[in-house]
Amino acid sequence: MGNRTKPHVFSIVVTAAALCTQFGCTPSHGPFGFSRHPLSHRQIETMLGDFPNPGPNTNNTVHDAAGNVVVPPADVAAYTSRLVVFEPGYPPALIEGSDPREALGKPNYTANIREPSHAVSLGNGGAIVLELAGDPLMDVPGPDLFVFESGPSPEAVEVEVSPDGEHWVFVGIAPGGAFALDIGPKVNKTETFRYVRIRDVKDSGPDNGPWLGAEIDAVAALRSKPIDEPPPPKMLPRIALSSEVLFRFDSDLLGLEGPAELDRIAKMFAGRPACKLSVEGHTDDIGDEVYNLDLSERRAQTVRAYLVTHGLSKDNVVARGLGETKPAVQNDSDEHRRRNRRVEIVLQEGCETK
Repeated sequence: MGNRTKPHVFSIVVTAAALCTQFGCTPSHGPFGFSRHPLSHRQIETMLGDFPNPGPNTNNTVHDAAGNVVVPPADVAAYTSRLVVFEPGYPPALIEGSDPREALGKPNYTANIREPSHAVSLGNGGAIVLELAGDPLMDVPGPDLFVFESGPSPEAVEVEVSPDGEHWVFVGIAPGGAFALDIGPKVNKTETFRYVRIRDVKDSGPDNGPWLGAEIDAVAALRSKPIDEPPPPKMLPRIALSSEVLFRFDSDLLGLEGPAELDRIAKMFAGRPACKLSVEGHTDDIGDEVYNLDLSERRAQTVRAYLVTHGLSKDNVVARGLGETKPAVQNDSDEHRRRNRRVEIVLQEGCETK
């Protein structure tokens, strides 16, 4: 049904407002041109040293679960090439680190002062789904999957793989930094996988500061000879936003944090007149099915209206409500129901990824 109010949200908003009043919320120097973080740039630079990126990596060496150094063979590594789903955590990171397309391709993280980091910060508990380029992932001797988590504070992530983007296998937890995983103990040797889901382990890193959640620079797999099977249908890339963050409880009216979240989307696709988006509203399975369908439709229309009034063409944005018919996960726990209460921005034509 509608989102559940979190008891600490009001106090966070009041604190942020007080900080803005005292220190100012100044425009950023990052690639998006603005920031809604309550701390001033001077405070952020004092905390981080480098801005708008988190700062230098503590260690660029890749290790496996046993602590052994692993050198990814560059000539056989297949990096992720397409965004499938981005689900920002809460609280999110600064907008300068919120572009999920930065996780695509080879590792290119930078820590230069006042330059983009070229990594996406997932936010606390956030997740990203990426499609591997070329041959699918299979179990081979030794490590098969490489996760490049960047920044000065290693933050743990849960790693899952899927053949079709719907059925997922948990393959391990990467403790942060550059890490090599062996999927062998979790999968059958004949299975092939094309999708990787990386989810930030909540509260595994610093609990304050602008860069919350793991910073994902790249994800790669060893190329392997796949079995003779057709690839699954392409999944359209999408960004999933929590209804708890966007809306007031059981309402289609935006909440206090909603405009800032939608500003991220509007800025991300500004200057792309050919970009077409569809907005899909979703609920959990609590309550009347007809009511949930209506609520999801109203919420989708609210998001569409906001995006159109903030620079996107009205002819390029459509909206629809799906109610409880398309859950992201099973409605079998409070956490899973929270994840199902969402609005998804589905990227159609003209929204080229980086």
